[in-house]
Amino acid sequence: MNPLKKNLQSSDLADLAAKLADSKKAELITLIELAGSTDVTDWFVICQGDNVAHNRAIAQAVIEGLRNIKINAWHAEGLTEGRWIVIDYSDVVVHVMLPDVREYYALDDLWPKAGRLHFSGDHSDVS
Repeated sequence: MNPLKKNLQSSDLADLAAKLADSKKAELITLIELAGSTDVTDWFVICQGDNVAHNRAIAQAVIEGLRNIKINAWHAEGLTEGRWIVIDYSDVVVHVMLPDVREYYALDDLWPKAGRLHFSGDHSDVS
């Protein structure tokens, strides 16, 4: 296990992933706290881009930004197609979706009692 990740709380990792997504102007960024609701992960970070290229840029910003601080994804899926990209950090799973895909699958609504944070950043660069 990465020693930095051991010291980073899952909520901090989710917040950092949201900031990285925001740095590429991701839209409607939502953090959902799933700890206690499921054994799959502690947090979902869900956001959307305007198009496939935008989604890829958002996902790459998250992957590279976290890699720069020695946190590597366990798995990433959907980068080629770009409609729904999933980046799995075990305790945090990032979903980058096109608006129609997000609406259809409605991940935001699967755990109605889970805590939610609607991230509103300033699109500033995160390094």
